[in-house]
Amino acid sequence: MDINSLFAALSIACYGYLAFRHWGDANAQASSNKDHIIALLAIAMHWWITIDKTIVDQGYILSFANTGSIVAVFIASLIFIASLRHPINSLASPTYAIAALVIIVAATDVLPTPEANVMQGGLLTHVMLSLFGYATLTIAAIHATALSVQEQRLKARQTSRILRFLPPLQTMEKLLFQIIWAGIVFLSLGIVSGIIFLEDIFAQHLVHKTVLSILAWAIFAVLLWGRHVLGWRGNTAVRLTLAGFVFLMLAFFGSKLVLEVILHR
Repeated sequence: MDINSLFAALSIACYGYLAFRHWGDANAQASSNKDHIIALLAIAMHWWITIDKTIVDQGYILSFANTGSIVAVFIASLIFIASLRHPINSLASPTYAIAALVIIVAATDVLPTPEANVMQGGLLTHVMLSLFGYATLTIAAIHATALSVQEQRLKARQTSRILRFLPPLQTMEKLLFQIIWAGIVFLSLGIVSGIIFLEDIFAQHLVHKTVLSILAWAIFAVLLWGRHVLGWRGNTAVRLTLAGFVFLMLAFFGSKLVLEVILHR
């Protein structure tokens, strides 16, 4: 077994342990030091295998699987950092489970692998900023879904385990907009760097990706404006967050799925 296979197996095991460890944690307690160490090891090994599969002698392989792995490990990293301050096992558990699944898909090479691309520093910066923006706003979408469920249960006065599993509603809303602010900063930098460094979006099949990304950015910008000026919250915030995420998902993974898996380009 080579080092990548070993790290993949260990990372999957650590992620799996953490996912099951906190699933349905009725008290939603902050993670222990042991959990933090295990999460840190899982994430470090995940970064190792992701970088090793993405960066090759010929350049960079930003395949569907590798891109998904970059997004997954960045999300796991953000969740880990947030867990040091907040009791967010409700987000950590599904995040670590998804990260383990992504590693399995990437390690088994079940999806087509395109040829390596040579990227200059500016173009690589654009790609990474865009991926980080997507990853951060993915967390916002997951968080918004949990917030919606929590608010519905509270309005219906239903006492259920999921309410004890989530932080207070006010904390959930505050975290949601903090995540969106971070995400839109990354996304803004990604769009601006794309305008600067991409020479011909038509030749690179990037028109639809650019348009969808800008639409997603506009939705999140309107949401933040509405929050600041009109005090938007609750269902309005959830719906706009999910709408923006759908456009962003189509921009990033919709095009990659069609080009690589279906059209084999």
